[in-house]
Amino acid sequence: MKLLFPLLLLIASSATIAGGFQTDAASTPAESEAVGHGANYVLDMMAKRLSLTDDQKSKILPIIVERRQKIQEVRTTSTLPRRQKMGQVRGIYEDSDKRINALLSAEQQKAYAAFEEEMKAQQRKRRSESATTPN
Repeated sequence: MKLLFPLLLLIASSATIAGGFQTDAASTPAESEAVGHGANYVLDMMAKRLSLTDDQKSKILPIIVERRQKIQEVRTTSTLPRRQKMGQVRGIYEDSDKRINALLSAEQQKAYAAFEEEMKAQQRKRRSESATTPN
C-alpha cells in the first residue's frame, strides 16, 4: 500500500535522528545503541502491531535488512545532492513496501495503514518541535 512507505520512512528518519542506520541485523548491542534501531526492532514493532506469523516474520526480516543496507549505501557512497539521495531512498522504500505488503493479509494491511498514520503524525510533531527549539 502507498501508506506503507511513510511509516518506514518515519522509522528510518527516527533512526537517522538517533545517529544513523544499523546496516545488518547481526550487529553488536553497542552498535545498535550507537546507530539507532535495527532491523529486528522494526520487525518486532511490526509483529506486535500486525500480529505477524512466524512465517511472515522470517520473510519480512530479510527485506528490512536489505532495505537498510541499500539506504546506507546511498547515504555513504553517493555524491548526489541531498534531494536526489532522498529520491533514491524513497524508491528503495517503495520497492520494499511492495514486497512486504504482498506478505500481509488485507486485515494486516489496514492495521498497518492506521499505524503509519499515527507514525506520520508523531513525526510531524517532532519536526515542528525541533524547528522551534533553538540549538
